[in-house]
Amino acid sequence: MDIASMNLAELTEYIIGKGLPKFRAKQIYEWMHKKFTYDPEKMTNISKDIRKMIENDLPVIEEEYAKVVHFWDEKLSYIQVETPDKSFNYMLNRWYLYQVYASRLYARAGFYQVGGATGFRDQLQDCMSVIYSDPDLARRQILEHAAH
Repeated sequence: MDIASMNLAELTEYIIGKGLPKFRAKQIYEWMHKKFTYDPEKMTNISKDIRKMIENDLPVIEEEYAKVVHFWDEKLSYIQVETPDKSFNYMLNRWYLYQVYASRLYARAGFYQVGGATGFRDQLQDCMSVIYSDPDLARRQILEHAAH
């Protein structure tokens, strides 16, 4: 059972079913959904017995999160610019490329994309941003949109 995906009412029912007081559900829910902590050992205001009890019902979020971080670190590490301005470096080195991947290519939800922006020229502009970090994706995008 994955208690991290439960809403508060479902979690309360689950906690009561385990024979625990109702208020424990709110404590656990706040740890997971307000403090974004899924490791029972870090839920310090909950007894060790209860933490051990819920441990098996929590997904391995930390491992999955580490995979996501690794994925984005790998994708966004191709272009590295160093200037005296750290904010500018961050924008050039990570943020702009992330925006192209996340908003334009994966989600199709870029600022100007709500009205479409999926034409050939739009796709060429978008995939030019990823030509160094993911040449295969750039090639697929060009071929796919040139075929129409």
